Formats: sequence, C-alpha cells, structure tokens
Amino acid sequence: KKNKTPPQNDCCGLFPVQVGTMPRKVPVRVEPKTFFANERTFLAWLHMSVTLGSISSALSVFAEGNSGHGAAVQIMSLLMTLVAALFVSYSMTTFYTRRLAIRRREDAGLEGATMPLLLGGTLVLALLGVLITNVISTGDTPVPPPAPAPH
Repeated sequence: KKNKTPPQNDCCGLFPVQVGTMPRKVPVRVEPKTFFANERTFLAWLHMSVTLGSISSALSVFAEGNSGHGAAVQIMSLLMTLVAALFVSYSMTTFYTRRLAIRRREDAGLEGATMPLLLGGTLVLALLGVLITNVISTGDTPVPPPAPAPH
C-alpha cells in the first residue's frame, strides 16, 4: 500500500501549499472571454475606488472649518482617499500581472484571496472610523431649541 498525502491547505485555503505538483508542459488554452473577464474585474475594482474617492470628497466638503469635528472628518477623508489609492494600485497590479500571464499562456495561479481580504478589512476599518467619528461628534453638539410657532 502506498501512502498518499492529500493536498494541504493552509489557513482555510488562503495560502495554498502544493504538495508534489508537476510543472505544466502543455500551454494553457486561452479563450477570448478570458481577456474580457480580466478587464471586467479591473473595471469593477476601479469602480469601487472611484466610489471611495467620491465618499472621501463628500466627507471633506461637509467638514466644518475650525472645529475638532472638522479636523476628525478631514482625517477620515484622507484615510478614505488612501484606501481608494490602495484599491487602484492593487487593481492595476493584478490586471497587468494577469494580462501578461494570459498573453504568455501561463497557468500562473492567480486566484489569490489574501490581498482582497486585506483591502476589504482596511475598508471596513476606515468606514468604522467614519462611523465612530460621526457618533462622537453628534454627542458633542447641542440640539438647537425649536423655533417659536407663529401667532
């Protein structure tokens, strides 16, 4: 009886460990839809980064001038802009890496899930920061008295 070791996956399949794989000798067949799928994915990431940039711009526009709340909102706006820039840089890097692999007909194993998880976590932290900033700032502002009713 031969002992076959099953393929092992590290950390829920996020960091796959390949055991006993042979290099591929036959070139990968590339269908035309593969190029379009790569572009579609790139455009989806860019759409998300433009949305984040718009949120960042809206935050900076609505920030109050010389108050502590305004400074906190400006910092959150800057943080959202940095997250949007991270999304753009990741999408560009992934697009060009996949494009080169597709043109060379290589099986590059480009199904990495680590970086999108990190970017999603960064986005969640940035949005939580915006939420916490808004909750703290609304507790500091007094509620104006209601206007008197006309007689």
